[in-house]
Amino acid sequence: MLRYFVLRLFLTYELFFQIGDSVVIKYSNLRDANNRIQLAEAIPLKGPLTVHVEPTNICNFRCIFCPESLSNFMEEQGGENLLNIADFENILSQIDGFKTVKTLNFHMMGEPFLNRNIESQVKRASELKIADKLILTTNGSAVSKNRYRKICESGLHYLRVSIYGFDQASHFKTTGSKVPLERIRNNIVGLKKYRDNNGFNFPHIYVKMVDSHSENDNCSFLQYFEGIGDEIAIEPLMNWNDPDEGLDLDLSAEE
Repeated sequence: MLRYFVLRLFLTYELFFQIGDSVVIKYSNLRDANNRIQLAEAIPLKGPLTVHVEPTNICNFRCIFCPESLSNFMEEQGGENLLNIADFENILSQIDGFKTVKTLNFHMMGEPFLNRNIESQVKRASELKIADKLILTTNGSAVSKNRYRKICESGLHYLRVSIYGFDQASHFKTTGSKVPLERIRNNIVGLKKYRDNNGFNFPHIYVKMVDSHSENDNCSFLQYFEGIGDEIAIEPLMNWNDPDEGLDLDLSAEE
């Protein structure tokens, strides 16, 4: 029986840490924050607490576990789409009408940074104070040097970087991408350095990989990516439809 767990090495147990002049709640401890709403006591809700906005359904990876890798994915999606400024403003207006949203997530199926408007969209949401937390999940491949300033100025609170391999070979096998793992690492190193050297307090950078079920492989990931962000973690496998399903699975007979 394999036990799925969240492994957070190189982290302290405090809920908060300092970036510049700001005290920031660690991403891994957001659920433990004192101001978290207890749903059992709050229902029925007047509106959503969390909203996901998909900046694009286009991705430069074809991860084997993701529908993006299916040959008919774009056909089923109705073609390639990029969220434009006008539609995004309409979405923000509707979200603002709820007055309940705590977290706005910029991610779903596609890679957000393939939308060239993503930084300005995040900044607009920040200016309007649409949510308490703005979170973006990326594969890190397009977080290039020429975007560092825009990212830091956007008001993004948390940047989640999803890594799909503990080394170059496993990265290529999982993602079907020719983007070198080293480039992704260098992108994040550069962003953190730019943030810290230029007096920005955000975004908080959370680097993570899904549990490989191999202690050696997990350690290889942790060693290679140690220190490039503010947090590093091994996350448990999650079912697409039910996050609570499959947390304890016997994969001994699985391929």
